[in-house]
Amino acid sequence: AGTPVMFELELDAVVQRPVPAFKPVSKHQVVERDIAVLVAEQVSHAALMTAIHAAPTQGLLRNAALFDVYRPKPAAGAAEGVVNSAQPAEKSLAVRLTLNNDNATLTDEEIEQVVRSVLAQLAADVGARQRA
Repeated sequence: AGTPVMFELELDAVVQRPVPAFKPVSKHQVVERDIAVLVAEQVSHAALMTAIHAAPTQGLLRNAALFDVYRPKPAAGAAEGVVNSAQPAEKSLAVRLTLNNDNATLTDEEIEQVVRSVLAQLAADVGARQRA
């Protein structure tokens, strides 16, 4: 006494989707580093993540997650409708980078190289600069 349901499945679309593959859990501990960068207000989350994952990290960057967005309060006068065109709107984005190497424990030098590489890629792709 149920209602019959019909549907059509496009198999070509289904088989194009990547199938997750088993990967053993690393025996080495992951390392997390937080970075904070200043970017123009119009820089999107997608652009930020694309730039981060485009950085040459030799496979050591495993994940990146945005965990904070900070927008400074407008300067005095901006609330009254005065816009300072010399100072474009910016926001601060904080990102946690997760690093790991399946074959060995990461050294401080390797970690710093990955962070520098990500920051350089962010500067080149979205005009980001590290927040002091």
